[in-house]
Amino acid sequence: MIKKLQYIIKISGLTVYVSVKMLFFCLIFVGCSSSRTATKNGNIPADVVQKYYLINGMGKYYQGDLLGAHRFFAESISVDSDCSACYYLLSKVFLKVGYLKDALSSSQMAFKLDSTNFWYGKHFAQVSEMAEDIDLSIKTYEYLINFENKDDDIFFSLGSLYCRQNQFDKTLALYDLLQKRTGFDERILFARQQIFYATNNNSAALVEALRYFERDTENPQANVLLAEVFGRGGNDSLALQYLEKAHEIDENYAAPLFGLAEMYRKNYEYDKFFDIIYKIAQNKTIPLSDKIEYFTPVLQLWQQIRYHDSIEKMFNLLAENHASEWIFKHFYSSFLSQTERQTQAMNIIDEELQQNKKNNSAWSMKIALLYYAGNLENVLSAIDTALVYSNERQDLFLQKASVLYELKRYHEAIAILENILNPNRNAKNTNDMLAFLGDLYHAVGDKKSAYKMYERVLAIDTANVGVLNNYAYYLSEDNKNLKRALEMSKKAIDAEPENATFLDTYAWILHKLGRDNDAQPVFRKAMVFGGRENAVLLDHYGDVLFELNEYDKAILYWEDSLSKKDVTNVDIIRKKIEKCKAIKNKTKK
Repeated sequence: MIKKLQYIIKISGLTVYVSVKMLFFCLIFVGCSSSRTATKNGNIPADVVQKYYLINGMGKYYQGDLLGAHRFFAESISVDSDCSACYYLLSKVFLKVGYLKDALSSSQMAFKLDSTNFWYGKHFAQVSEMAEDIDLSIKTYEYLINFENKDDDIFFSLGSLYCRQNQFDKTLALYDLLQKRTGFDERILFARQQIFYATNNNSAALVEALRYFERDTENPQANVLLAEVFGRGGNDSLALQYLEKAHEIDENYAAPLFGLAEMYRKNYEYDKFFDIIYKIAQNKTIPLSDKIEYFTPVLQLWQQIRYHDSIEKMFNLLAENHASEWIFKHFYSSFLSQTERQTQAMNIIDEELQQNKKNNSAWSMKIALLYYAGNLENVLSAIDTALVYSNERQDLFLQKASVLYELKRYHEAIAILENILNPNRNAKNTNDMLAFLGDLYHAVGDKKSAYKMYERVLAIDTANVGVLNNYAYYLSEDNKNLKRALEMSKKAIDAEPENATFLDTYAWILHKLGRDNDAQPVFRKAMVFGGRENAVLLDHYGDVLFELNEYDKAILYWEDSLSKKDVTNVDIIRKKIEKCKAIKNKTKK
């Protein structure tokens, strides 16, 4: 059975762009040789030339011209191979374009050339951590700790790396050293608390929290820290007491609000829970993104009618401060659409698009809502309008091709994909598009082109399960290369063993190979994972049961297939049922 590609929902945020990495890689040496030759043929002193390249490279770097910056830094190194500053800055360039390996080697060279420079060492340690060479990063930080002029951040960076290796004792000793250097620091306190929590040392966490609390009992942060310790220790009443005190001291402080909400939610005290939710919604100091992150799971309570008014009130209060923000509109319209109020959701989105016709997210949401409404012509119209304001959005073209596919306007969809795949457009996710194009070619009967597309995908991505499944199924329908088809299908179900569509393909190829006894248990497994809802799968299973002389079961599955909305070959299935019944009657006689 074929796995259809659906771009309306699954593909979003794709944009056509010239890859910075590729451009950087291809052009990185262009122009270098000519300027280097001019330098060597001139009579300018080398140190002057080196400084010229370095200064100009820095200018290019801070202007965002990474290609130009690289060219000048490379030229500077060609004049003076011991220029530590050049390697340091070159590493930053490589880091910005994503060349982590080159960034690491350049930063290492900079620190090797000048091991007394703290900032080179810190940069090298950071890049080493990015490259997942934790031991090298730790070794470098440990070396930097001994520098007289150092910043305190490296203690926390090193402490974090120690924790990743579960060296908690070394981390605590490191923070003790930092505390002797700086005196009391809340960052040290909170870092130590996290270690105590990680090692289940609640008694030490309590002692630390009490010391902090005793410094200033009216400090809301100290009260929250103490509440957290008591909460982790299972003493909810004390945790609640200190959270309430923290909120009383500072009503705008977010931490006790979220803490109280969680306490009430955990104890199923939903009246109190929503009272806190309302305060969070109205709090102007809490970022909207944080509110939405916390409120999202709250929406699950909508399933219970008694909470409908509370959730609506939450949105109304949220709107008081955030009604004009798109992130709020997106959140609310998504909620409305999920609660079967698509018209209200669409009104919000249309209002946003009237104000900002270039809001890509709003267009995507409008298209999705129209798609769910089922009117594909309206979806096409919305996509075409969106393209007027953003005609380079590759995801819109893919969505349009997907809709045209569903409307069986295959040639139009093919034209769109062929245009996107034009080498001059530098398309992203070409494998997905090639796979989709293969399905489209097959739909118009051009099997040769379809199989060519599938081969191109598999040459790059041998584990592309969609192509493995579809290609295998089409080969089985042609009764060609069944052995290879079986191998491809097996790869697909190994990757997704609970995918009923892939299981159907594998079982169907076994049937084509005359291995119906092997196909039957595969079909049974497909039924467990949703196969009973698919007309094609039920029809196929009926064919296998027929070959195994299980006529009654075959008739049941064929009749079940006829009851499904996606059934297509109604007359053929009815004839199979009639034939099966005739054989049964003949057998009885």
